[in-house]
Amino acid sequence: CLIEGAEGLRGPDASELVFTTVAAAVASESGLGASLLLAFQELGGLGLLGSAVCHVEESVLVGAMRRLRVVAALCGSQARRQRSSEAMDAVAMSIEGFRGKLFERINELAARPGRRLRMPQFKELVAEIGGVLSGAYASSQVFEMGCLLSMQMSLALAAYCPGVPEFDALEAVEWLASVLRNLLDQGSSG
Repeated sequence: CLIEGAEGLRGPDASELVFTTVAAAVASESGLGASLLLAFQELGGLGLLGSAVCHVEESVLVGAMRRLRVVAALCGSQARRQRSSEAMDAVAMSIEGFRGKLFERINELAARPGRRLRMPQFKELVAEIGGVLSGAYASSQVFEMGCLLSMQMSLALAAYCPGVPEFDALEAVEWLASVLRNLLDQGSSG
């Protein structure tokens, strides 16, 4: 079990090791990699990995999300190759199982006093989350969820937060304006 603030086998180094190992194992293009990916999916590994990312240290969250995106994309591709609605449903259920908690965690980190993550990392997190969600949702749904998460986060990031430089809040306001512009552009073209 990965626990924020823990040391040793439950700390950030262990988190990094787990996510890196899983991503490397299932991304291998060998026959063993394909077998591992299939077993990983059958055992609910995507849901477990997604749930684990909700508990990793702030310092390794961006890297863990990158690896989760890779694993989710591989699981989605494998399910599509199987041409099985059950396999696609399993991927979607796995992602849906941790999506709410992940959004909650990201928003909580955005409002945390003294947070170490800055605007560029939060923007990257939203992009990586979009990649994870694309394994289970249509692109229009991913766009909507990404905009909603971006607006929630930018509002939290724009508020005064002890221990966080003021320029981060100014960047958050610019990000909110950009998201709103994208929504308005999407609405006028759609």
